[in-house]
Amino acid sequence: MKSPLFFSLLLLSASAVTSAEETRPNVIFILTDDQGWGDAHFAGHPYVQTPNLDRLAREGSWFRQFYVAATVCSPSRTAFMTSHYPARHRVHGHFADAAQNEARSMPNWLDAEATTLPDLMKS
Repeated sequence: MKSPLFFSLLLLSASAVTSAEETRPNVIFILTDDQGWGDAHFAGHPYVQTPNLDRLAREGSWFRQFYVAATVCSPSRTAFMTSHYPARHRVHGHFADAAQNEARSMPNWLDAEATTLPDLMKS
């Protein structure tokens, strides 16, 4: 006859595998534009009160030495979201209206077929 201990261990290991499969990372990435490194309370600003950001920084990960791929937001977002240099997607300035984008040989948006970080995190 099978041991009750054997069945208990079998059920325990099955539940551990199930819970491990259901656990997905909880990622919130906040990218701000025109913000200096010390422009939040958690980063040392003496007057700006940012209690929600302070809590996120305290309980999560805060990248203190992070560099962006460009000085404006659109190419920086493109680089972060695709892990490619923005020039690979022809994004070298901020997205503007269609006429300005065309004059600068830029697309109007990131190609929908580009693999992005959220795509990679789904698998």
